[in-house]
Amino acid sequence: MSEAEINLVAIHIGYSIDDMNNDKKIKCIIYNSVYQNNERVIVHKILNKFRGMLNIIEVKNDFSQLLKECSAQPDVLFISTVSNVPIRENLCTISPIVSEKDIDKVYNCIESLRKLDERFSLRELIKKYTDSDLFYTSINYSNRDDLIYYLANDLFNKNIVSETFATSVIERENKSSTCFFNKFSIPHALDLNAKKTAISVVISERSINWGNSEIYVVFLIAISNKDMNLFSKMYDGLISSILEDRIFERLSKAKDYEGFLNCF
Repeated sequence: MSEAEINLVAIHIGYSIDDMNNDKKIKCIIYNSVYQNNERVIVHKILNKFRGMLNIIEVKNDFSQLLKECSAQPDVLFISTVSNVPIRENLCTISPIVSEKDIDKVYNCIESLRKLDERFSLRELIKKYTDSDLFYTSINYSNRDDLIYYLANDLFNKNIVSETFATSVIERENKSSTCFFNKFSIPHALDLNAKKTAISVVISERSINWGNSEIYVVFLIAISNKDMNLFSKMYDGLISSILEDRIFERLSKAKDYEGFLNCF
């Protein structure tokens, strides 16, 4: 067994315990030149900074498959100690000495992949719990309560919520408005006990009076008891996404359901 192979075995043995609970970590593959023979040092420096964020699953020396693997595994972070490779969103090039500047580059790549993963997860939730029948652009209601009653009644007629849903949503709004930065609102009931989980989406052509704000975008969330664990992910994900000017601008211009889905 060559020295490089021995080093790889040592890496995998040395970090096997840390790899047992890595469901929430980003998988990472390191490409390092075989001539440098410093895999253990590189892995140690990276894990010393990112042990709670990265799961290093492999260290490779053959760069011939690097770009192909980057394309095939977009959710994996590839770290290369060779810099003359094309730019990829999931590819980070560092120096063999792993400087503080390199650590910053790795961190930025991790954050970028996390955001992509969060956006993908949110898009999947939106696709699952929205529907063209629950997407509205031509709405004749210009104030909060009338709109909530209209949307809630439609959900009730579709056997998604109970007849008390609208009252609960308005009570929740009166306690604390779900309007954010005078741009959009994500109302929901006090109790997460809908018959089924669903999201009604309004991209209004006319402004809607929401307390002291005039808004155009509303997401009314109905959550069933069995999906309670999804609420924070859905609610927080929508807020952080819509707060991005680029996404909000695209949402404001969405004319149909497919156009709405493409905003995410």
